[in-house]
Amino acid sequence: MLWSTLVAFVLGTAQANEDSLATLCPPPSEGQNSDGSLRRLPYPHHGLESKVQIVPYACFEPQAAAFELVGYGWYSWSDACCFQPSDVFDVRVVVYHGVSESDVRTHYPTQPGVADYRYVRLENANVFLDTQLSSLDADEAEWAKALFHRWSVLQQELNSPKAPR
Repeated sequence: MLWSTLVAFVLGTAQANEDSLATLCPPPSEGQNSDGSLRRLPYPHHGLESKVQIVPYACFEPQAAAFELVGYGWYSWSDACCFQPSDVFDVRVVVYHGVSESDVRTHYPTQPGVADYRYVRLENANVFLDTQLSSLDADEAEWAKALFHRWSVLQQELNSPKAPR
């Protein structure tokens, strides 16, 4: 997938195909969670496109694997209590390279009810994905195959020559 396609996906305009991040980890549907929070946030456009890629938290799931890198899958301003199984949260991960985390946080601030970003250096995302991919046996089970495929596509996208540098 080209960088412009990923940007279009984040802005909600991409055409999905079988191996796109939009298909493998789609954004939540419209509506509200059991605590009244929106399932899908407005996410204003902030800049630094040449230095970041923004992907849904779902690309790094399952949460049991992802929480040490990107935190938990619910909104950072919410309590961890009492969510329903059908609740979903529009958390996005800003993967950055060639820019400081403080600059990224300035351009992509977490704002309750507006945007919930998590911040990961490209190098840290690669270490995470390498570790997770090496721990999976892709021939093991359908869930493992799906996870292996999603993480492989994510890593390929993050390291594409078309990705920001």
